[in-house]
Amino acid sequence: MASKQFTDDLGTRITKPHRTTLNRRHFLLGMVAISVTAVVPSVISCSASPIHDVHNQLTDFDFATLTAVQNHLFPTTDDAPGATELHAATYYSWTLMDTEKDPKVIQKMRDGLKWIEEEAQKLYQNSFVSLSHNQKETALRSLEKEGYGESWISLTLTNIFEALLSDPIYGANTNQSGWKWLDHTPGIPRPTAENIYKNTAQ
Repeated sequence: MASKQFTDDLGTRITKPHRTTLNRRHFLLGMVAISVTAVVPSVISCSASPIHDVHNQLTDFDFATLTAVQNHLFPTTDDAPGATELHAATYYSWTLMDTEKDPKVIQKMRDGLKWIEEEAQKLYQNSFVSLSHNQKETALRSLEKEGYGESWISLTLTNIFEALLSDPIYGANTNQSGWKWLDHTPGIPRPTAENIYKNTAQ
């Protein structure tokens, strides 16, 4: 479908691309422009994507569910890093320890992993991690119809965006892969070991 054109209130002619012409990079660039000022880094260093939660906030089962959800929402592609490369699951689990965060939000982040598993069992009598790509999409779309489910999916995406945009000193955005993909230039001064965001869990 072709792009659409319209005239704004000032008489300026604007071309609006059809959504099928937008790719993930364009979407993220838009998200950066809107929300980058709200991102607060909150993750400690990790050397590789763990097979379990190194922060001991989630059971192995819940951590696997989280990883599967994140990889579906933000998969790795040939030209872009995904949730795995960004260490988004470890970032998520660290956030659960952040005492500066609203306890209700923390609880929703925990509960969401139970909700999506329950949805998978209801629809397919199988764990979310074992579903096919299309089944995972259906389960997430079904959960999204509920207000609490939509809110949790939004939180999960926001958490991935934070991992994508955070300074590598916090353990995510390894080798500045997210910045390079977005052609993003970080602000100056960058954080150092002396002024990084406090790890409130210590």
